[in-house]
Amino acid sequence: MDLTDAVKFAVKRAIELGASQADCYGTKDIILDIRAVDRRDGFKKRESKRTVTAGMNLRVVLDKSIAYGFVTSLNRGEIERIVDRTLKTARAMEEDLSLIHI
Repeated sequence: MDLTDAVKFAVKRAIELGASQADCYGTKDIILDIRAVDRRDGFKKRESKRTVTAGMNLRVVLDKSIAYGFVTSLNRGEIERIVDRTLKTARAMEEDLSLIHI
């Protein structure tokens, strides 16, 4: 699942499962490491490494309770689990009486 689809899926699932509000912030980092070694004796070594990391922060509002979750995978099952856990946490939280719904 790409990052845009993952973020949309998380918000949609949270709303379908009862959240009155949900927002999700996704990030994706690509790191390219290149290393070159040239020795006087003629030995040359070149290495490259590409690392991709992705994650999402989720915030849900359930009635007047807020909860946050984070996942470092774009796997559908992991996203489902973090949405479920975040909603479970919101249900267990005390109401935030200062919360104003938009």
